Amino acid sequence: MLGESERRGSGASFSEPIARGVQVFLDFAVIMLSSMGCWMVVLGEQEPASFQRYIVASLLAAAVAVSVLGFGRMYEFDVVTEPQSHLRGLVGSQVATFLGLLFLAFSLGHADGAFSRKWAYAFFVCSVSTLLFERFLWARVIYALASRGRICRNVVIIGAGENAVTLLRSLVGPHNPWVRIIGIFDDRHRRMGDHVEGHQVQGGMSELLEFAKSERIDDIFVALPWTAEMRLFEIFDTLQAIPANLHLSPEIVSSRMERASFVPYFGITALRVSKKPIEGWNYVMKWAEDKLIALLAILLLSPLLFVTAIAIKLESKGPVLFRQSRYGFNNKLIEVYKFRSMYDEARDDNAEVQTTKSDSRVTRVGKFIRRTSVDELPQLFNVLKGEMSIVGPRPHATRTKAAGRLFEDVVKEYAARHKIKPGITGWAQVNGWRGETDTEDKIKRRVECDIYYMENWSILMDIEILLRTILTLFVSKAAY
Repeated sequence: MLGESERRGSGASFSEPIARGVQVFLDFAVIMLSSMGCWMVVLGEQEPASFQRYIVASLLAAAVAVSVLGFGRMYEFDVVTEPQSHLRGLVGSQVATFLGLLFLAFSLGHADGAFSRKWAYAFFVCSVSTLLFERFLWARVIYALASRGRICRNVVIIGAGENAVTLLRSLVGPHNPWVRIIGIFDDRHRRMGDHVEGHQVQGGMSELLEFAKSERIDDIFVALPWTAEMRLFEIFDTLQAIPANLHLSPEIVSSRMERASFVPYFGITALRVSKKPIEGWNYVMKWAEDKLIALLAILLLSPLLFVTAIAIKLESKGPVLFRQSRYGFNNKLIEVYKFRSMYDEARDDNAEVQTTKSDSRVTRVGKFIRRTSVDELPQLFNVLKGEMSIVGPRPHATRTKAAGRLFEDVVKEYAARHKIKPGITGWAQVNGWRGETDTEDKIKRRVECDIYYMENWSILMDIEILLRTILTLFVSKAAY
């Protein structure tokens, strides 16, 4: 009995290396054509004598671009099949190509004419857009071919136990149509059973060695417990003669840790379960960004802060600022500043009851400053004090609940938000997860966004969040 991926892959017509080779050809072609197209548009009726120079420049540009992409490992199969996950690498390679070509042009004295600079800038924009379009299109073609069994990687698994079951469930499915399981082997197959997840166990190591003589094997995964050291070393020695990539499948415990990865650490290799976010030089840049933006914002918004304070004081008795204890960096409690938006006698210091859009506890001024997020502006002083950041996970009050349950009881990763300083705005807020968290799904989605932000932080990402926050304030009517 053959597994689904075995049946699907039986008619494969070309292999993964050919798909990568086609990708190289397509990249070269689209970059060459982009260069030639920009040359024709920019030069127009320029003298024919310059045509030859730009043909040579176009060939050179394409060759350099493909070389840089290759150097950046942009022709690995996972990059070819999932360009959406490697946009930074693809665009970064084109930026490096553009800067390299400009440097070469200036060094050779060929960048004096205005049309040369126009061509260079037009080429950069055109090459990036056409490269991304072509990459996405070819990825869809590969996916379609793989789904029809026309392209694949032949995979063999050694082991028929729980590790193999976990591995098969991760490898096989619509997300990996190019993976074809062509065999499962285990010396213990007579007592382990004949099938694993619908795939037939075809024998032991001796059968695998004979099998490898007649079948093309791209990858072999050894799905055995890591504690079976002697058995693993015996298998590795036996498989040395087979021309295939040999992998040690993740142990069951590590496969259940989504962010675990192997890293070198002072002469040893360790399994890192989680990573400290925003450290080293990135921490310095984040600190400088917070101080600079907070100081400028306070200076520019001081008239608005003054008017808001007067309006709050005139409408109802009580302090202008509302101070609330919330969880900050490293799970420490901080006192967060906000403009008071409720009647003083109705305030809820621990957020036992979340505020709703038509909450009777909120004053008229409070409704306006909450709708426009002006009530959050005093947190700029928290940023100056070093307790918060401009951008980061929003801090929550100590007793905030979703559907009657505390946040930390709803989401097991909730505490991970506190690995960095909380922010006035964040990735969750600009992606629609702002306002009251009256359901468990809302806090789950918010935590997912916060963790994504921590793992993918950059200055450009912070700028994007700030711009989208400003835009949201103009178009959104939801209460914060």
